[in-house]
Amino acid sequence: MYRNARGFMPRDRNICLHSSSEPIAERERISVWVRLKCGVSSRWKSFTLCYLKLKSVCDRIFHRLFNWDRFPYVGSRPSIDELAKTSETCGWNTAKIRFITCHPSSMQRMLLTSMDTALIYENMLEKPLCLSSPKQQHLSCGAFRPWTWRQTAVGGEGGICLWKFSNGGYKTMTWLGYREGDIIVDLQWQHTGILLVTASLGNQRIQIWHPELKQVLQELSMPVMGTNYWAMRYPSDMIQLLDFLRTQSILFSYRNSMKMLSSQLVERWPLQTAVWTAQGNHLLYVIKGSSKVFGSTSTMVIGPLKQEFLIWSSKEVIDLASFFCNWHECKGGRVQSIFMDPLNIYVAFIFTRQSFVLLCLLHIPLGCSIKLKPVQIIGCTEALYAWPSCLAFGNVRRSGENVRRSLIIGWSTGKFQVVELYAQTREEALQLEEQDVQFPQSFYNIDSQ
Repeated sequence: MYRNARGFMPRDRNICLHSSSEPIAERERISVWVRLKCGVSSRWKSFTLCYLKLKSVCDRIFHRLFNWDRFPYVGSRPSIDELAKTSETCGWNTAKIRFITCHPSSMQRMLLTSMDTALIYENMLEKPLCLSSPKQQHLSCGAFRPWTWRQTAVGGEGGICLWKFSNGGYKTMTWLGYREGDIIVDLQWQHTGILLVTASLGNQRIQIWHPELKQVLQELSMPVMGTNYWAMRYPSDMIQLLDFLRTQSILFSYRNSMKMLSSQLVERWPLQTAVWTAQGNHLLYVIKGSSKVFGSTSTMVIGPLKQEFLIWSSKEVIDLASFFCNWHECKGGRVQSIFMDPLNIYVAFIFTRQSFVLLCLLHIPLGCSIKLKPVQIIGCTEALYAWPSCLAFGNVRRSGENVRRSLIIGWSTGKFQVVELYAQTREEALQLEEQDVQFPQSFYNIDSQ
C-alpha cells in the first residue's frame, strides 16, 4: 500500500505539474501579444495626434492662402498711374476709348470713354445711349448681362454701376459699392447671368457678387499676386473656375489648382497680358516688355495611386518682334494686349508702339501646343498718328440664319472701326486667307454722336 502510494503520488504530482504548466505558458503568450498590440496602437495614436497637430499648425500658417471667405482690406489704395500701368488699354491716360465690350448674342456694343461715360450702340445709324453718373469714376471694364438685352454692368473706382435701360431712353442705375479708393479693373457675368464676378486692383482679389442682394457672396484670395485678372477670364462657368482654383490632391502635394500654374508664370516674370482659349485648357500670355507669345498647355497625368492631376508646360508660340504676314516682313515689337475670338478662330494683338492691329489665325492640333499664323494687318486709314487702344470680338449683322461676327477696334483719336469677319470655321478662314480677301470696314466717331 505504502509503496503503491509512493509510486502513485509522484506520478500524480508530475501529472499535476505538467497540467499546471500549460495555462502559465498560454498566459505568458497572450500577454506578449497584448503588449505588442497595445504598443502599436499607442504609437499609431501618437503618430495621428502629431499629424493632427502639424496639420493644425499648417492650416493656421496658410490660412490666408486657402481661405475662401472675405478678407479685411489691408492693401494701399491704388493710384491712377498704377491703373494705367496694369491696364491692357494702350495709353489709358490719353485714349478717348478705354474699353469695348459686346453682347454675346446680339449686336449691342458698349464703349467706355475717357469722360467716364458708357455708350450703348444697338444700331449704328442711330445715336448711342449715353450712361453717365457721378458714381462712375475711372471706368476700366464692363459687360452685358447674358440672356437679357437691357442690362449691363460697368466697373470703376469704388464699385460697380448696374444699369437697366430701354429703347425709349429710360435708364436706371443701381450702385454696388465695394471699397472706397479701390478700383474694379475686370468684370464678367456668370453664363446664366445670375452672378457677377469682378477683380479689384488694390487687394488683388476676385469678388463674386449677387446683384439683387447687392453684396459680395465670396471673395477669393489668389495664391500669387497679379493672377486675379487672367484667372477670372476663365471662359467656362464660374463653378468650374472655383473647382479649378480650389481642387487639390492630398497625396504627394500634386495640385490641380491655379497656384501650380501661377507659380510657374507670375513668380518668375510679371505678365503683361494673358487670355484663355475657349475650352479653357490653353493659356496665351506675354511677359512685360516682351514681344514673345508663350502658350501654356495642361496635360492630364495619372499619379502613382491612380490620381489624376494636371502638369502645365509652357512653350514659345511666336516672336512678334519680326514676322511675315501675306509674304511681307513686318515689325511688331512689345505686345500690349491679346484678344481671343470666342469661336477660337482668330487671335488679335495690340502693340505698344505700333499703329495697327495684327490678326492671327489660331490652330491647336490634337495633343499639340498652340500655333499662330499672322493673316492680316488692320490699320486706321481715317486718321493719322493714331494707335489702337482697345478692341473686342462681337457680332455685326445677321446673314440668313447665321450671325456674322465682327472685330471692333477703338482708336486713340476717338474713332472706332468695325471690321466684318466672314469666317465661321477655321477652314473658311484658311480659304479667305489664301484668296487674300479683305474684310469690309466701317469707321465711326464717338465725338459726333
